[in-house]
Amino acid sequence: MTEPTVGEETVDADDLLDDPRTDIEALCLGALLWSPAPAAQRVTDMLDPIDFDRPVYAELFTVITGQVTAGVPHDPASIAAALTRAGTSAGHHGAQLRHALTQATLSGAPAETVEHYARTVISAAYRRSYHVAAASPGPSGRRASRRPTVRAPAEHRPRATRSKPLTGRSPPVDDVALTARPDYLGRCRAQR
Repeated sequence: MTEPTVGEETVDADDLLDDPRTDIEALCLGALLWSPAPAAQRVTDMLDPIDFDRPVYAELFTVITGQVTAGVPHDPASIAAALTRAGTSAGHHGAQLRHALTQATLSGAPAETVEHYARTVISAAYRRSYHVAAASPGPSGRRASRRPTVRAPAEHRPRATRSKPLTGRSPPVDDVALTARPDYLGRCRAQR
């Protein structure tokens, strides 16, 4: 089954399923839309568009940041007008932006919670980056494991675990161990 498309853009079912009352990014943007200029400035300095998981929220945050930085109103009507002026409110992508703006506006987040929600968005971004890094193949091409990957040099391991007698050279080590123990890398190169 193929994904439905509008023009050249794919329609993602996830775009229609989020509840703004439980979506931390929608709550953050909603509180930002209603916050006074000084609090909005602090939050736009604190956050980055890349902190948002959904690209439509990142783009909406960028528009809000532009309004706050310019010192002009950043309420929902002003943001809708800015989207229209920029020509980004048309088509499927424009519908996504307008829907995200509506979700943020109706999220019910009070303005005084904006900094709390901003810190929560940053925390979620950090967790996502950690999970991505943990699931990515490392330099050796293997996925990260929960066990430590740093191997002790053969001379520091108990004899019972050695399969071959020491020959004066250290055993081969994977790339992750080399980056984790640069002092060990230097000893290995010196022995060659």
